[in-house]
Amino acid sequence: MPTSGYARVKSTVKTVQGSQTAKLQISKKMHPSGGEIIIVEGTIGVSAPAKSRYVNVANPALYTGEVFKDYLRREGINVTGQVVQGKVPRGAVSLVKYESLPLSLLVYWLNKYSNNFMAEQLGLTLGAYEHGPPGTRKKGLAVIRSYLRTLGIDPKTVSLSEASGLSRKNRVPASVMVRVLIDTMRAFSYNYEFTSSLSIAGVDGTLKKKLATPNTKRRIRAKTGNLRGVNALVGYGLSRQGAVFAFAIIVNHKKQGGNYVDYAEQIMQRIFNTPMQLW
Repeated sequence: MPTSGYARVKSTVKTVQGSQTAKLQISKKMHPSGGEIIIVEGTIGVSAPAKSRYVNVANPALYTGEVFKDYLRREGINVTGQVVQGKVPRGAVSLVKYESLPLSLLVYWLNKYSNNFMAEQLGLTLGAYEHGPPGTRKKGLAVIRSYLRTLGIDPKTVSLSEASGLSRKNRVPASVMVRVLIDTMRAFSYNYEFTSSLSIAGVDGTLKKKLATPNTKRRIRAKTGNLRGVNALVGYGLSRQGAVFAFAIIVNHKKQGGNYVDYAEQIMQRIFNTPMQLW
């Protein structure tokens, strides 16, 4: 996160003897000014290597304004007053226009390396494309719910809070994920681009060091998903008989804290190790 006045960090992390890896718990709350307070708790060894963590931005518009304000100051431009949100006035002149990479490449980098920020921006863009600018979470989620209806899925069975996947208010059954994957598999216009964006077991992305045994390597293309207390793996697999299948594994731990366990990887490893006549 570039330096700005948007976020304030409140840390109670304790330094302990040795090289113990950082064990951190990060939470957030809104600041009265409209920004956020990031609360960091836990412990870290005095000789431990540095550790970085990513958190989502609850108010992207305000954050962008604060970062822009800081960059102006760096260039010697004095800025007074506060960053406030509002509608662009009629007659405003566009100074800069930036063309992004093609959508296929954006989705590639998003899925390969699990970029939550890019996912959130795509959600906003969906909303602006379908319902007109400005792009908002409400509009973006409306587009997603509309798509689910085309699959015969009742949107009430799915709880969506934002598109990045970082909110604990998101509740999506594994069965819904599988139906989306099957629909995507049948969509000639974007199936191949989407499938190639998923990490390949034992080869690249977030699965580069996972599922790398001979019976699973290159036979799984999937997207990982992890929160404290939640572990998920969703994608496609290739059976021994050459059949492609869709799967979704979402594990909610009983305890949010404690050591991280990749249950989804263990489940997929067991599946591929199971001798089946048709497998």
